[in-house]
Amino acid sequence: MVLIVLFVILFFTWLGRENIKNDSAIREVAKEEVDKLFSLYNKGEYAEIYDLSCDSFKNATARKDFLTVMGTKMKILGEFKGRKLQYSNVINSKSVELYYRVDYINYSLIEEFNYIKNDG
Repeated sequence: MVLIVLFVILFFTWLGRENIKNDSAIREVAKEEVDKLFSLYNKGEYAEIYDLSCDSFKNATARKDFLTVMGTKMKILGEFKGRKLQYSNVINSKSVELYYRVDYINYSLIEEFNYIKNDG
């Protein structure tokens, strides 16, 4: 009986460590994608940002509307200067929420980014 309990404890300890490793990997991929978005934003390449978005976002937001919003965002906020990760959450092995304190030339705000891994 003690041996079975010990095995169960070891199994769940191993399972937890594997999940942490996997969470770390997808978290890093999500951060890299956010970095891409900020780079494209500063270059004014809003259409590229739209193209990188998921299908559900594209279905809910017309390309023309997105480009207008992003142009207005640049006029109001200014260029991106820097960011600091405040919080991240791996929902499952394919979805990550990232919350950043983002500094623009004119404002500083908290922005949320959702990354969904595409297996295709």
